[in-house]
Amino acid sequence: MEKERKYHRKSAFTNGLAVGFGFGCFATFAALLITAIYYSHLSSQTFEQAVSNFTLPLTYFFILGILFLIVGFVWERHEKQLKL
Repeated sequence: MEKERKYHRKSAFTNGLAVGFGFGCFATFAALLITAIYYSHLSSQTFEQAVSNFTLPLTYFFILGILFLIVGFVWERHEKQLKL
């Protein structure tokens, strides 16, 4: 009984960590996008040139955020189905 409870706390923490990391990646994505928008206004570059400078980090954080959100929610759903 105690071993099962300890496992549940550990898995719930892991699921929460995955979801939190996913939201953090989306927040970083939003911050980079806002930075690209304001950078294009402050410098002599156009918006397209500024976004092209940030393409790799924007893509990375967007895909990583989606991946961790899906993993966290699927793990949580899968564990709840196992207990029922």
